Amino acid sequence: MSNRQYLVITSISNQNSPGVKKLLAFLENYNLHAVVVADKKTPIWNSHPNIDFLSLEMQEDYWPKLSQKIPFNHYSRKNLGYLRAISLGAESILDTDDDNCPTENPWEKEFNQFRLNHKDSWINIYRYFGEKLIWPRGLPLRFANDLYGELKTVSPPNEISCFQSIVDGDPDIDAIGRLLYPNKIFFSNELPVILDNGTCPTNSQATIWMSWLLPLLYLPSTATFRMTDIWRGLIAQPAIKSLGGFTVFGKLGFNQDRNEHDLMKDFESEISGHLYSEKVTEISSKVWKSKNFERNNYSISEGLFEVYEKLTYEKIIEFDELQILQEWIDSVTKL
Repeated sequence: MSNRQYLVITSISNQNSPGVKKLLAFLENYNLHAVVVADKKTPIWNSHPNIDFLSLEMQEDYWPKLSQKIPFNHYSRKNLGYLRAISLGAESILDTDDDNCPTENPWEKEFNQFRLNHKDSWINIYRYFGEKLIWPRGLPLRFANDLYGELKTVSPPNEISCFQSIVDGDPDIDAIGRLLYPNKIFFSNELPVILDNGTCPTNSQATIWMSWLLPLLYLPSTATFRMTDIWRGLIAQPAIKSLGGFTVFGKLGFNQDRNEHDLMKDFESEISGHLYSEKVTEISSKVWKSKNFERNNYSISEGLFEVYEKLTYEKIIEFDELQILQEWIDSVTKL
């Protein structure tokens, strides 16, 4: 099992930081492995049997073109970690951060029943886990107070393609939510929710992705730090549905002690999301419904590139993104 599931993080911390020490203990306890993507500010980590440390030199050796095109000091360097994990044989990837550690093995969590949301609208998933005041980062504010009645209890889906964990402590809410509601949050233990036609942003705080989704894991480099993973998820969600997969939200045993953030800088970085996230979803949905894409890297990459062409046309994403994306696609299709 340990060679088929990988955690992927990017970090500028050293191995003795509290979050990293907690993460290393978790990996050792469950004999799991992580790919750690370095950036310019990252100190070199000592060799560890559960860590594949991608130094800047290794990144350039493995992906000489892509590693040069992805900007330094940007969260999108995490893209290289996804490629590395898949090349090492990962069947699924836990996308997380160095300040967010599970309290149990999320791959061993089993649920006999789920709840199904079939409304064709944006939903505030946190309201289905006992929290009525807060909302996930990336959710358009006009939907924050919406609740669409009771959910239907169903059997487990055939395949969970993307499982977004609800995180206790410091869940991934936007800067407005943190400024208004600064206290720790502990969600109720409810059955996971399957999105059918509904939309709710996924993020990179604690998300398990199946390996066939690799092209869709692409984090855009010309999006802001606080929007790159949100828009990645909003682009991926309609693709997952069109390809017969399911996105699920539930509790997988995560608790976060958040690294220090400047909330006003976070707010500035999130403004583009408040303005354009609905348009990102609209564009992606139209593309994935436009033709019958297949579950392979070539077909999914074709759809992904079409989405980004339209996003650049709308000036939501910068034109330079297409060059970086093409290098990503070239790297993905070589695996």
